[in-house]
Formats: sequence, structure tokens, C-alpha cells
Amino acid sequence: MKRILLATVFTVLFASCLHAQNVQDSIVLSIRHDYALHYPTLSDKEIEDLSLHHTPRFTYPTLIINNLIISDAKMIDCFRNQYQDLMKEQKIRCRWVSYDKARKKGIMNASKDGAIIIKTNRNFYFDLANCRFYERE
Repeated sequence: MKRILLATVFTVLFASCLHAQNVQDSIVLSIRHDYALHYPTLSDKEIEDLSLHHTPRFTYPTLIINNLIISDAKMIDCFRNQYQDLMKEQKIRCRWVSYDKARKKGIMNASKDGAIIIKTNRNFYFDLANCRFYERE
């Protein structure tokens, strides 16, 4: 259900932003400047594709995976480049909360852009040492 909702939100968001052009192998043709994109949920490839057409405005919310705040840039980049695959395989659940809601939940050092809270499915975990997601056997 969340996957369908997320797909619907992105479809509506990008449908209002896309120009009718014939460009092959492009994820996003154009994006308006009044939409902010959450940096921890975009891969390097998506950022590159977005940057070809316009300069998107990014937000930098705090990344929280299984109640653990991830602040190391290398780990955030690792997560970003695995995010889409993990969402497609339904191995993680993602939720954005505002700065105020994050403070109410006890996340005192949340960024002004809010927080992205990631919960992994049962028997699935994030290995900080190797920067990978694994399934328990």
C-alpha cells in the first residue's frame, strides 16, 4: 500500500513538472524549482539526470535507519545508491517527518529539513562496517 501511495505521489509530482519532449533514456525531463527533493533518497544517477535539465533544489533531512542516526557522508552515499532497489524489493519502509515532529519523537539533533525515518523489514539489517544491507538466515 505504501509503495502504491509513494508511486502515486511521485507520479503526480513529476507529471506536473515534466515537459512534453522526446528525450530517450531520461528519467526526468524537467523539474520546476518550487519542488524540493530529499537528498538521501536520490542516487548519483538520478541526481546526474536531474542536473542535466535544471538545477534541482535539494533538502538534507537527517537520515535515521532503525532508530540509528546516520551522519557519516560515506554511509549516507552508500544508502542513497541502494535506496531505489530496496524500495522496489519492499525491504524498507520510508517516512519523512518535519523538524517539529522529529523533535517530538526525541530526535533532538534533526536538521531543519526534518528527518527521513527508515525501517527495515524483519530479518533485514544495515551493516555499518561494510555499508551494506543483509538478510539474516
